[in-house]
Amino acid sequence: MFDNLRENFELILVVLFLVSAIAYVVYRLTFYKDIQADIKANKTRLSELDKKSRKNLRGNITASHINTFKKKFIFFFADLFWVLLFVVVLRSFLYEPFKIPSGSMKPGLQIGDIILVNKYEKGLRLPVTNQRLTDGEPIKR
Repeated sequence: MFDNLRENFELILVVLFLVSAIAYVVYRLTFYKDIQADIKANKTRLSELDKKSRKNLRGNITASHINTFKKKFIFFFADLFWVLLFVVVLRSFLYEPFKIPSGSMKPGLQIGDIILVNKYEKGLRLPVTNQRLTDGEPIKR
């Protein structure tokens, strides 16, 4: 069931990241400014409240601006931007997990084990296109 997802995970991750990046830019250029202006307008009221009440008021102000499906969609993906950026950078340029598909590496590694591979060892490559960015150590066979 998830074999197709496993094969295309990198592509799906990059597409989701691009969608979230676009949503983040749209969010920052449109209704983020309105939300911040509304929060500044309530600054004196916010300073009088305790921490929990301030958080609730900010949440209510944000919710009042995010009142349509389109804005909720943009806000949801804009919130995911920083998480997806971290994951894409980690998986694409630093480390990548691989699942051992067969018993060819027994007895050290078992079928289904997951190993974390350092991408600097053998050279960096771009996700999806697999284009080489840096030369690493040649593979020893």
